[in-house]
Parts: sequence; C-alpha cells; structure tokens
Amino acid sequence: MVDDDAAAAGVDLSSLGEPVATAEIPATVEDNDDATMTVELFGLERRDDTVVATFAFTVNSDTGSQDAQQLYHFLGYTGWHPYAIDTVNLNKHGVLGGAKVGQTDYQSTRFKPGQTFYAYASFAAPPEDVTAMDVMMVDGAPMATGVEIR
Repeated sequence: MVDDDAAAAGVDLSSLGEPVATAEIPATVEDNDDATMTVELFGLERRDDTVVATFAFTVNSDTGSQDAQQLYHFLGYTGWHPYAIDTVNLNKHGVLGGAKVGQTDYQSTRFKPGQTFYAYASFAAPPEDVTAMDVMMVDGAPMATGVEIR
C-alpha cells in the first residue's frame, strides 16, 4: 500500500533521500490525546514553470484507534494547505489549481498510525535567479527556511 501511495504521489522511494526539514505536530487519534505526526519535506524540484515539493506524513501513536484515516482526520478535521515563499521577491506561492488539482488529495487515501503517507504540492516557480524558498509544510509546524530548489 505504501509503495502504491508513493507512486500515486509521483514519489520514487528509491531516490527520495533524506528530508531537508522535519516537524512534529499534534495528531488527532481517537482515544490518544498524546498522538503526534511527523511531517517531512524532501525538497523542492523545479519543473519548467513549477516547483514541486515532496512530503511524508507519519502518525505516531501506539495507543488509541489504529484505524486507517484520511490525512484530513489526523490533522484535526482541517485541510492541508502548504505554501512556499520567494523571500527574494517577497511573493507567497499557493498550491497551483487548488487542493484537488495541484497537490495530493488529503481526503482520498487512508493510512494507519505507523504508516507513511507520501504527498506532493506544486507551486508556481519563482524567477530563475531564486535558488531557495521558505516552505510552510503544514499548519502548526514551523516554516522550513532556505529550502534549496533543485
């Protein structure tokens, strides 16, 4: 299942590498108020007029419900709205085409605590001379700063 989810997100697990940013945020898990989620950003890749970010979400919980849920559920019944900031030109880049088009659908695939859900988000590319951007991975996490664009 994880390999299928990764492929659906356009993620090649064999070439993913190490995350460039990691954050730990609270997760919503029934009967476990101490559950957390590890959110990882694997970088930004320039693809013509877009920049694509690759993410991984892993819910950390050994107690409470172990049912498969949508990312939306684990985020406390809120959406996933990443964005990138071109700090050179002071421009905020939202997901292209909205949540159903320019990023992995956070309400389609279900995963369980301990499994990793891979996702992507695409943004308009900044000018060629911009070599790094700041990325808001998920609400509640600190901004990932100076993320190099490959």
